Amino acid sequence: APAHTSMDETKERLNRWISSGIHHAIALRERKDDVESERAIGYIVIKPDSEDKREDPRELGFALHPGWQHRGYMTETVDAALAYLQKQGIRYVWACCFEQNLSSKSLIERCGFSFQQKGSFFAEGEGITSPSLEYCMELTCNRGIKIERVTMADAEELLSIYWM
Repeated sequence: APAHTSMDETKERLNRWISSGIHHAIALRERKDDVESERAIGYIVIKPDSEDKREDPRELGFALHPGWQHRGYMTETVDAALAYLQKQGIRYVWACCFEQNLSSKSLIERCGFSFQQKGSFFAEGEGITSPSLEYCMELTCNRGIKIERVTMADAEELLSIYWM
């Protein structure tokens, strides 16, 4: 079930997220009848994280439309984000998930993050605190791919998919 109760609520959140500059669209490039197009299928958040009193850590958050899950797209996206962060000189990256979200837990572990501790996460939009799992990775290898900011066109595409 969607965490948002209306399209207006989803639009408001997307506008707030886009203006923050930390949300990035996950776009699927498709070719049909020699015409190439891109479709927004989710997002990844890359935000500063200074809980351990360091200047350089970042934290990843992500969501993918259920119709596109379990196809490797999020693994590829997280790998791309890690490559981007390494090029920016970031050394430590955190990723957290709700304790009951076994798919995210599996993804985070598959991408090479190491479990650090159990914690809790306050979901601002829902006003709920839930148990979470916290993972960290020290970036040591060289990777390369491009990540772009979410645009309003991406947001509109996400809305049309999310509210099908």
